[in-house]
Amino acid sequence: MITIKEISQKRNIPVETLYRRLKRFNIEPRTKKINTNYYNNNVEVLIANKPKRFFPNQLKKIKIIEYYLMFERQPKKATADELGITYNQFCKVLKEWKENDNCITIKSRL
Repeated sequence: MITIKEISQKRNIPVETLYRRLKRFNIEPRTKKINTNYYNNNVEVLIANKPKRFFPNQLKKIKIIEYYLMFERQPKKATADELGITYNQFCKVLKEWKENDNCITIKSRL
């Protein structure tokens, strides 16, 4: 059993950030004694890791759009999960593609 303050000191992450991550993932404390919440040790892995940031380059954008066109009838949320990106990132790439008249501009080596 571990507390949020212990995770904060161990990983050097502010307590407020950890509480926001707990709220985002809907994680409830395992036990509560007086004013202290205790969590499983597995919770540390979930909330202490920083999520990877997604920077779509041209190749990633092409792969996203190609996958979307292959499985057009599949829900966008499911497609985004299969690609390992968030739904918002997936929609942002598709929106950019549709705004450019279904085209993507790519830098050439020529």
